[in-house]
Amino acid sequence: MGLVSNKELAKYKLTNTSEIQFTINDFNQIKGKTLRIKDGADVIRNMKITAPVMTVKNMPVGIYSLDIPTGMTRFYKPSTNYLAVSDGENKLNIQMNELQTSTVASEQLIFRGVSNAIFAKGTVDPEAGKFTLNVTKGDPHWLFSGRYAARG
Repeated sequence: MGLVSNKELAKYKLTNTSEIQFTINDFNQIKGKTLRIKDGADVIRNMKITAPVMTVKNMPVGIYSLDIPTGMTRFYKPSTNYLAVSDGENKLNIQMNELQTSTVASEQLIFRGVSNAIFAKGTVDPEAGKFTLNVTKGDPHWLFSGRYAARG
């Protein structure tokens, strides 16, 4: 017995109701965003996320991929991005796991010249998409006079 596609199942005209539950520590991160239910590249349904539990009615039996929003100011990775609709009970719990941000923003990068003297310090702000370089010496080493390590 082989696998069948959603297109092959469609001829039986079987539909069912599915329940999708989002388990997330801050529901407002995805509230009001769009959940897309897709069959391959084709979008079957666009649903506005209004509650942690969503009901999808009259969904054709099959397996679908989900485009799930990942958050606005915090970022999440869904535990699954597939919805299987069968002729039985269809309940899906999607655990939204918060991705931890890098600690690089709280660290300072120190640039040293050949003699290990500090000639610049840099900081990274990933939320603003910004890198700040503070050059304290124009030449990283006396052997490289006239050559700039950085230009402001």
